[in-house]
Amino acid sequence: MRIGAIAELRVGHLSKFSNPLGINSYFIRVYHQSTKDDRYYCFATPELTEAIDNYLNYRKRFGEEINPDSPLIREQFDIEDPWAAKHLVKPLARKTYDKMIARFMKKAVFLFLL
Repeated sequence: MRIGAIAELRVGHLSKFSNPLGINSYFIRVYHQSTKDDRYYCFATPELTEAIDNYLNYRKRFGEEINPDSPLIREQFDIEDPWAAKHLVKPLARKTYDKMIARFMKKAVFLFLL
């Protein structure tokens, strides 16, 4: 999935399904709001599906009401401030993803050079 698409993902873009072996996964509609030519679909691994479920449950425990328009990944929130956790929900910014990837790349290069 393109990095720009991650910031736009909403909970409603995910559809959970189970395969014949009973393994849960998500079907993800990427660029859901775009024209038909830009949209595409992908599947989450069972491990990613479990991580998404755990993350959404974590947010619910601190008062956020998850709905189809909720960002899949939100900015950090202070767990000591339940009002902010519930009402100041903003998607994680694209620049934040760029910084995270740059940080991981630097670590990977450093470990490779050891």
